[in-house]
Amino acid sequence: MPAKKVVLHHTATSNNYADGAVEVRAIYSYHARTLGWGDIGYNSLVDKSGNVYEGRHGRGEGASREILSADVVTGHVYSHNYGSTGMAVIGNFNEVDASAVIVGRVADLMTFECGRHNINPSGDSDFLRSDDTWHDGLKNISGHYESYNTDCPGTYLKAHLDNLPGTVADRLQGGSAPTLTCNSSVLQEPGSLSFSWPSPYEYCLEGWYKPTTSDNISYLSGYTTGGYADSLAKVEQWTATSTSEKTLPDLTAGHYTMHVRTSTGKYEANLTFLVKKSSSSSKPPKK
Repeated sequence: MPAKKVVLHHTATSNNYADGAVEVRAIYSYHARTLGWGDIGYNSLVDKSGNVYEGRHGRGEGASREILSADVVTGHVYSHNYGSTGMAVIGNFNEVDASAVIVGRVADLMTFECGRHNINPSGDSDFLRSDDTWHDGLKNISGHYESYNTDCPGTYLKAHLDNLPGTVADRLQGGSAPTLTCNSSVLQEPGSLSFSWPSPYEYCLEGWYKPTTSDNISYLSGYTTGGYADSLAKVEQWTATSTSEKTLPDLTAGHYTMHVRTSTGKYEANLTFLVKKSSSSSKPPKK
């Protein structure tokens, strides 16, 4: 699932480790076995020496094995996992400040994630959580504490979040994202939405539905199979358009995001909306 948000964590473990790989294996054991998650809850991790580690397993095996696969859904922020990527710095940053090596590598990793997902690092947007409620104005680069009642990523690492978006933006030099407008953010099934933008672009209508009793989702639109050298993997399906508007009729209940981008721009525009089965047409409360 394409990430729209990059979330920074710390692992809240010891700072006095000698080998980051040993720490990652210990985190895997705790997340996968003790907590029963099956794998690490982060997409990526950074140790105090600036080494980057893959978190949750990506696509493929053997020669087709991907490292740090794009769009892998992890378990790093309650109700915010679908549509975000989570990176964790190994250590407890309530106790020590992050070194220049750590901050530099975090900036590298954020640049990588924002670059491949066309994310404007200095932007923000209303984020539709997987429980159908809205997190208004969530920054595209944020700390765990901004989405959940926690002190993660620690007092000292939090302080660096003020400068990291600007650092990433300076590196990407992405310019302005397309302007995208829509006639509604919440509607009742079957719904019809109209989008407009100033000139021809390509778009992807991401659509999915998550039952309350399962972590698995059903894809409604915007994906095709067989991407990433994996016959089962879903990949975004983009459509070129020569017009500056699009109407989408008869949408079934679920979460939708319209993504719009140019062939030359580095940042996409996206708008998320909810099609509900209930009779209420008002925007759900912020949590």
